[in-house]
Amino acid sequence: MANNCFVTDAGHQWPAHFVADTGSTIIVTMAGDNGFNAVCNGAPRAGSVTWNNAAHNVRLPGAWDPRTRQVTLRKPNAVLTLFEVSHRFAWSKLASHPGVRLLGAKPAMGLLGADGDAAVPNILDVLNKAKKAPSSTSVLAVPADLGSDASDSDKITDIMLLDSYISVMASALLYKDPEYAKNGPDITTPEGASKFTRKLANCRLRVMTQGLGGVLSLGDSSAQTFTKSTTSADLHLSFLTNFFSDFGFNSASMKQLDQIMTNIVKSLSDLQASWSDTSQSLDHMISVYFLEKVMGSEVKIAKIRLFFLHVDQKSWTLSIGKSSVAHFDFHMNYSDQIATMNHETMKDLRPIIKEYVEAQAKTSLEDVNKLVAMAAVQSDKTA
Repeated sequence: MANNCFVTDAGHQWPAHFVADTGSTIIVTMAGDNGFNAVCNGAPRAGSVTWNNAAHNVRLPGAWDPRTRQVTLRKPNAVLTLFEVSHRFAWSKLASHPGVRLLGAKPAMGLLGADGDAAVPNILDVLNKAKKAPSSTSVLAVPADLGSDASDSDKITDIMLLDSYISVMASALLYKDPEYAKNGPDITTPEGASKFTRKLANCRLRVMTQGLGGVLSLGDSSAQTFTKSTTSADLHLSFLTNFFSDFGFNSASMKQLDQIMTNIVKSLSDLQASWSDTSQSLDHMISVYFLEKVMGSEVKIAKIRLFFLHVDQKSWTLSIGKSSVAHFDFHMNYSDQIATMNHETMKDLRPIIKEYVEAQAKTSLEDVNKLVAMAAVQSDKTA
């Protein structure tokens, strides 16, 4: 660890040791008890961390580890990791428990860790609007050899739990957008609908790629292009083949997927989504959850293949406006990335995630699962 590091809080410089810059957070070890208590207490506020003569803005107070005295300080507008959410949520539950007296430093009670918000106004409103103006598609590829093994069943349960958490956290993050902070999203206008889907898709991407450290291990992301002179009828087959051919889906399953994608296109078409800026794209997240055996063993692990689509605005308009036999040029950019789930971590976090989802949505986990239900599609491929 390098010295010559300090945390600035309200003009006071507290000595620290720099540990790491994760991209969304800065981790330090506080050099003294007074500094440790100061940066881990109080109302949400702005601060900075300086090392190597460069200052970096952060949000205070920080999430802390009493064993190592390390403090994790979030950068402005960064997404809280699931660990930070669960840590702060656990503290808020403990602090409100009758007869419990908390001593020493404690993290901020705001579950989202920004500006002191303990909850967002209406998660269910966002989740219901996302059914009408879909910004994402979640698919569970059910392997042909899925048996009665309890561990397989637990992994499927964890997949559903994680997907519900991602949906709730993305909805909560959407309310951090200044445009939605007071009145929430409006999808009653074509421009409002397109803005909602684009912003919510990007919130989901941020949660999955920035907010699940320790739960998801992300592989490299590759940038791809899908360009084709086609008809709307042929586009469906090309689209399905491009994104789902690696999962062993048979013809009946592909028809099921085709219906899912058709319903999404129809929903967005009915809303007449339109853009005020011609450079904007129709953004959509596709998450395919699947089980895969660890090489050389019978143990299965859950993985997610993430496709983040940027559909050219003109291509989208042509694809829904042309007859099924008229040719047009379709263009789309997308990223392709595979993430691996850490099941031991998920096992430890199950009760906290459940409580968090229910507290934010103000309803049961079962209700949330039904609302955001992913499509379970049978695969001929074994895990």
